[in-house]
Amino acid sequence: ACSPPPSPSPARSSATCGPAEASPVMSGLHGCCRIASGATRWVLLVGSYAFKIPRVDHGGRLFLLGCLANLNERGTSQESAGDPRLARTYACAPLGLLAVAERITGPLLRRRLTRDEALSLPLQEFSGESGVDDNGHNVATREDGSLVVLDYGNTGLMYVSEGPRFHLGQPR
Repeated sequence: ACSPPPSPSPARSSATCGPAEASPVMSGLHGCCRIASGATRWVLLVGSYAFKIPRVDHGGRLFLLGCLANLNERGTSQESAGDPRLARTYACAPLGLLAVAERITGPLLRRRLTRDEALSLPLQEFSGESGVDDNGHNVATREDGSLVVLDYGNTGLMYVSEGPRFHLGQPR
């Protein structure tokens, strides 16, 4: 049986994975288990963890991109040294076949990021441009209201603690 997840402490919040659609398959298990899906990964949400699994139902290329996304998120999570603006990735299996991440229980933003919000997040593309999709589907809020990036596995992203240099072509 699955019991409801414990309430997270203020210093530790719980991750979803990018743009996700809930599946009713496991939602009946006392509300603690859920399956979500993104373009390249399935996410099994159980308690305070998000298990990210590359999708096999969209062909080999997207499966490999899901594996690479898992590996990239683990590397970025280690590099960020627990930056609370990124959902932590605790572990990644060899070849990126599974990643275990922090589950964020706060709601997805589901709106466009403001310029200040985009510049406050610690990811940028190699060009220096803000690296978070500004549609808000990869960003949620923690219990304290702060923003947290859920899906940062894109190979074109890099961690920058001070935030990106540009947003929509405009300098900081």
